[in-house]
Parts: sequence; C-alpha cells; structure tokens
Amino acid sequence: MPEQTSARVGLAPARGKNLDELRRSNLSLALGLIHRRGRLARSELTRELGLNRSTIAALVTELVARGLAVESMPTATGHVGRPSLTITPSQSIAAIAVRPEVDAVTIALVGLGGRVVREVRYDTSGVPSAREVATIVRAIVEGMAITESMSYDIHGVGLAIPGLVRASDGLVVFAPHLGWRDEPLARKLAEQTGFEVSAANDALCGAIAEFTFGAGQGATDMVYLHGGPSGIGGGIVVDGSLVSGAHGYAGELGHTLVNSLGALCHCGATGCLEAEVRREPLLTAVGLDGAHADSLRPALQAALDAGTRPDVRGSRPRTGDHARDRPA
Repeated sequence: MPEQTSARVGLAPARGKNLDELRRSNLSLALGLIHRRGRLARSELTRELGLNRSTIAALVTELVARGLAVESMPTATGHVGRPSLTITPSQSIAAIAVRPEVDAVTIALVGLGGRVVREVRYDTSGVPSAREVATIVRAIVEGMAITESMSYDIHGVGLAIPGLVRASDGLVVFAPHLGWRDEPLARKLAEQTGFEVSAANDALCGAIAEFTFGAGQGATDMVYLHGGPSGIGGGIVVDGSLVSGAHGYAGELGHTLVNSLGALCHCGATGCLEAEVRREPLLTAVGLDGAHADSLRPALQAALDAGTRPDVRGSRPRTGDHARDRPA
C-alpha cells in the first residue's frame, strides 16, 4: 500500500478514474458528508460535491439501498418551489472505537453521524500488554454484538493508540508509555474478532474528530493538542488536510524540546513537553486518581476559585524508568 503524506479531511470529487472506481469514490464522499453533517438536503449534497442532480440521485439511491442512509420528506421550509429531500445517516450502522491507556481500555460503540451509543471503560490493574488489550476488546465487542445486535450492524474497529503507528499497516511501532514495540495489534484483533480493524495515533484521531465535529468545524487550518495519562500528542490540519508525514508519525508535539535542562523523556531525549507537563501531579494535587480523571478540570477550577494554588510540580521520572530511544 502506498504511504500517504496527508489525508484529505475536506471534499474533492474524484477525477481520472474508471467508472466503477469513480462511483465508489463518489459514494464514499457522499456518505462522508452525510456522516459529518448528520442531516442535509439533496440539493446541498449536489452543491457540495459539484456533481449533477442525476448522479447525486443515483448515489443517494444506492446509499439508501445499502442501508447506509435514510431519505425523507423535509418539514416545511417556507421557500417557494419543490422541497429537496432530506438525507440522514442510518441509525443502524456502527463501528467500535478502542483507546488503550496506561490504566484502562476504553471501548465505544459509535454510530454514523458520530453519535456515541455506548461506552465502556475497563480499568486495568497495571499497564496492559497488547495481548491483554486484544482479549479485553474481544470480550467487550462480543458482548456489544449480542446486546446491540437487534439495533446495530457493526462494520469495523478503530484503534486510537498513544504511540507511533505505521500508516501502511497499522503496526504499533513504539508506544513508550505502554511499553509496546512492533506490536501488530490491528492484525491480531482482526483475527480474533472477524472485523476489519484500522489503527492510528490517538492524537491524529482526535485532530480528525475535532476538525470534523468539534471546534475545528468550518476551519481550513488547525493545530490540535491532546494530553492524557500516556503523554501529550498533537495533530495538524493544513488547508483541510491532516498532516500525517511519510509514515504517519507527524504531529508528535509532545516530543518538542521545551527545557534543555529538563526531565528525561520516555523517548530518550531530555526536556520534551510531555516529560515536563504530566497528568499525575495534577491529579495528586486535587486528590484524584486515574479513574476519576474526567473530574480533573472542575476540581482544579474549584481549588483556584477557593483561593488554593495546588502544587503541581510533582516528581520527575527516573532515568531507569525509560524505554529505549524511539525509531527515527
């Protein structure tokens, strides 16, 4: 598979392909727009994709026939003329999203349109191995497939990994906080669950989500910064495209040098952003643990409102706690 330097987040109808490839590409673009917008008129789809009405009609008809979209008459618009049919994503199609961390594995059932149907956090007794993550995910996905089988058709699994993930095949090249190196987790999970499995860096996934559904909506350029128990990561969108680099490793903002005399980082360097700014001292300062990390922001705000200035300096990592250098 050729490696990509960027992934287009916006829309651009395919050109120069044979008819079948062109149809499949336009189907993907149409479904992606419906997924992102949640609801739009057929006339909007025509305008956004720049295709003629007969082509749009054929695309929508096929999406509806495949159970991926639903078309209905709109409510009164107040406009003169024949109203355009409204298209919404199917409520029966879903995927599994998985995010392993140093203290837990979170698995969510997510429907078309970005709606989180169900979320399960499985706390681990320590840093989980790739094999343990695969076992946990398989068990929870099997449970979801049974309990949600009457309402949802699960089409695949997506892994958001706090580490370097090779774009070509989803291999986890290096996840320092998890202690993983060269782990084919996506392939193993595909074999165990029978689903198609994709993997990417968690911050790059977060950047796409924020650009699509969050604060980045409507922007063309964006820098996303994410902090969690497995360090700090980032994602960059330029002119509507996610910058992923030649191998999918771009956006590692957590390993930007901020203090040349700072703490030793898991990557082997000194003074990286994620070595200097860590979550654990923040949690300790307000009396929380990892299982209650969602309460960190309000707890810090409450302490500041009360006139308390929590000591968040914490202790720095010891040299012996670090993994080997990251690959170049």
